[in-house]
Amino acid sequence: MEKSTQEQIKAKLRAKIAEWTAEETEHWFCGSARNEGDLNDYLETLDMVVSDLKERIAYDDKPSLHRAEASTVLDELPHLKATLSEHDYQVIARMVAQAKVKSLQDTRAIILGGNADWLSEPPTKVTQADDTEVHLLSEMIRKYQAENEEKEHVEKTQGKYAHSLALTISFFGDVPVSKITVSDGRAFRELVASLPDNLTTKEMLKTPLHELISEKNSVKTIATATANEVVY
Repeated sequence: MEKSTQEQIKAKLRAKIAEWTAEETEHWFCGSARNEGDLNDYLETLDMVVSDLKERIAYDDKPSLHRAEASTVLDELPHLKATLSEHDYQVIARMVAQAKVKSLQDTRAIILGGNADWLSEPPTKVTQADDTEVHLLSEMIRKYQAENEEKEHVEKTQGKYAHSLALTISFFGDVPVSKITVSDGRAFRELVASLPDNLTTKEMLKTPLHELISEKNSVKTIATATANEVVY
């Protein structure tokens, strides 16, 4: 599995941990009046689920569940699926299970009055931009789309922008912008001339570009003039 793929999955799982923990703690604290028995029952359930997850991680004896477990995160990163091997699915399934354990442990600690994560984080230092900060292509595209919406372009122009941006993410994948090289850009420019005609924005957001071209290799391709318009 490529490092950029791992980083995207880790970032998404960190977000899922926060989401799951917030949902569980809200479920507890926003409920009706609770007593000691309710608390003990709830904690016992949490502990039982954590124990089951840890056993699943340790034994890893249900390979048939790898893809289902991995889909928890991959359904939100569909562009990664085409590059994954069966071993990658096994690794991702384990990462998802580990994330669930972390979320349940955090939930338990918060319910029992433990320190929230934000209380133990070191103060943020204001320094120059960190060269290692990761900016995914999808983030840059969302910012660009927001700027275009503010400019109130006509619907046709907005549709053209959306189509071009979908084309970009379909080719490169949701990778860190810093990973896109000049040679990648040239390859993209060359590939555009062989695009099947009438590719939709929806298709490109769901499927990597090389797969679409392979599936539709007998379909009429766009003209060179149109290719220039798409890129520029």
